[in-house]
Amino acid sequence: MEYKIHFKVMQQHAPRRNLDQTTVSDVGMSPWVYNLYTDPKEQASSGHSRFEWGLPQALERVQRHLATFADYPSTDIGLGKP
Repeated sequence: MEYKIHFKVMQQHAPRRNLDQTTVSDVGMSPWVYNLYTDPKEQASSGHSRFEWGLPQALERVQRHLATFADYPSTDIGLGKP
């Protein structure tokens, strides 16, 4: 897949305190969109500046992806809740 879309992000508030000092927040009205072929380090979201499909089509793509789990279910590798 060429693109990666963020609807929520983790914001680290203290160096080297990943879980202790981190919050999860929404990205706002426009999801953060990265072209992983041209920006593999996810340095600059192209969001609405390059895409006309916006949030409704992004959510539709998420739904199509989630539908693939019917044919290809997730595999429990023992990392879930105890």
